[in-house]
Amino acid sequence: MDSSKLTAPKFEVEMFDGKINFSQWVHKVTNVLIQQGLEKTITGIKPSDVKDAEWDDMCV
Repeated sequence: MDSSKLTAPKFEVEMFDGKINFSQWVHKVTNVLIQQGLEKTITGIKPSDVKDAEWDDMCV
């Protein structure tokens, strides 16, 4: 096994189906975005210091 390859941890949050508590679900999703360094995507407004390509990668 090649120890030089690192993979990012995978976080999964169940899709909101209306049966679970919405505020808890939002909290989980927000935490995952923050852990992945994607908290800027929550606002939906691209900060001026973020390149277009980087923003596109965040918002996929």
